[in-house]
Amino acid sequence: MASIERRITHATSGGATPATDATEPAPRTTSVEASHSTAGQDESMASKLADLRKRMDEERAYINTMEEALELFRRTHGDDYNAYPEAVRDFAKKQARIQEENHRKRRHQDIEDEWEGPQQEEEAKTASTVSMEVTPAQRPIGRVKEPKVYKGESIRELNEFMASIRAIFRYQPRVFPTEQSKVAFAAQYLEGHPMKEWDNRCATQGDGYIDPLDIAGFEEFLRDLHVDPANRQRIAALKYNVALQRKGQSIRKFVAYLEDLKREMEPYTESQKTVHLLTKIHPEMRQRLLEGGNDKPVGNRENSYR
Repeated sequence: MASIERRITHATSGGATPATDATEPAPRTTSVEASHSTAGQDESMASKLADLRKRMDEERAYINTMEEALELFRRTHGDDYNAYPEAVRDFAKKQARIQEENHRKRRHQDIEDEWEGPQQEEEAKTASTVSMEVTPAQRPIGRVKEPKVYKGESIRELNEFMASIRAIFRYQPRVFPTEQSKVAFAAQYLEGHPMKEWDNRCATQGDGYIDPLDIAGFEEFLRDLHVDPANRQRIAALKYNVALQRKGQSIRKFVAYLEDLKREMEPYTESQKTVHLLTKIHPEMRQRLLEGGNDKPVGNRENSYR
């Protein structure tokens, strides 16, 4: 019995190794430490918001300053960006690109809105008569794929642009049932010089002086922009020689049309310009000018006869 007690005493003495080590509990986060952490996060967020507001104020001030400068230099130098300071020139070009892109998107959306209704009605009629076992290639066609913009840099670029446009017309013919809708769709992808020239033509067309183009005429118009200067002068001269003021067209608009043609031609003297204008304007307008009896140039009298 005594030996058993000695063995028990020895097993529970300092020489024995316990089965598991006791672990200390993790220190608890006090309410003071938690409040300090939350306060630190709040200060960090407030600092970020303050930096953001400062950045916004700086950007807003920059844009306002650039817009004022752009307006000032535009009044003085027009669209001659070379006369602008570099920073203002870069800002002007960036704004022009943004406006062109927004304009293109709006025109594209207008076309989609215009044809989406009829297309959906047609597809609904088609779906009601077509079997459910139609193959994927025969199912109604989806959204139109957008072509790349055309900048007028080369004939090759024009060929590729028109090829992609024609592919779209073949791919979804119901969306473009008329020549006018085809031209309107293609024109929204013009950029730079071609876009400017097309806008000028549309303005002249809006005056009723020239007729709308079909898609073939639209392509021919773009190709004419690549004609060498000598040939362009001859083409402009031919158009100038047959130009006549239409009934109801204001002399101001007609003069603007002639000025566009003359920019492509050899310069005329003021006397030649006056004689040419008198021979081209409507007979009633010419008679009124001649009966005026004053010796002012025609250009100074046009406001009286609009």
